[in-house]
Amino acid sequence: MADKPVKSEKDTEAPSQPLLDENHLIRQRRKKAAELKAAGYPLFPNTFRPRDQIQEIRDRYERLDGSQLESRQDTKFTVAGRIMALRSFGKAAFLNLEDRTGNIQCHVQRDVLGAETYNTLFKRLEVGDIIGVL
Repeated sequence: MADKPVKSEKDTEAPSQPLLDENHLIRQRRKKAAELKAAGYPLFPNTFRPRDQIQEIRDRYERLDGSQLESRQDTKFTVAGRIMALRSFGKAAFLNLEDRTGNIQCHVQRDVLGAETYNTLFKRLEVGDIIGVL
């Protein structure tokens, strides 16, 4: 018979602080979800259909410079993915969005999105959220 490993007191202690932090995070996320729902935003919509995949967009446009991109008329996309990074600068923000094919940086402007949507929806998004972008 194999010897069983001996557990020390350190192994049997429950990690109380990480568990409390996790519970706090869950409560915080549920509160944000309730606020979004109360504001009329569907939490788990099943009607959004991404038309494009990120890697296809990158393959098609990555080698073009800014002026070439601005002159094109076919640069509107519909993608969905997980927010991997989020950097907010007041009236604008950048987020890294990742789908199953790759990742891309999105620029979000309050003036384009609308002040109400920017403040009630976008400001509540966090890294890890899954979103659709038009």
